[in-house]
Amino acid sequence: MDWASSEAAKSRRMIEQIQQAGDAQVTTVEESALALLFEAHSMLNDSLKQYDDLEKMAIEERNLNAVMKAVQERSKKDTRMNRQVSLFVVTC
Repeated sequence: MDWASSEAAKSRRMIEQIQQAGDAQVTTVEESALALLFEAHSMLNDSLKQYDDLEKMAIEERNLNAVMKAVQERSKKDTRMNRQVSLFVVTC
């Protein structure tokens, strides 16, 4: 982006030398392009941050689902064991 900044500054100096008018504000093509480049860069950074946040949330959700599945499996085993213990106690 340094090259874009230097081109915009160079273009600005050329316009100022040509116009010699103090109040007229003219935006050069290079300055407009630089402004668009900065805006696109900002939008891209925001998009990448959102993607990273969503990816972290997805990983956390997958981990939570894995833990919940393990807890459910453990609960099923404990329930089966309790029934077998109950049957053993009743028969004795």
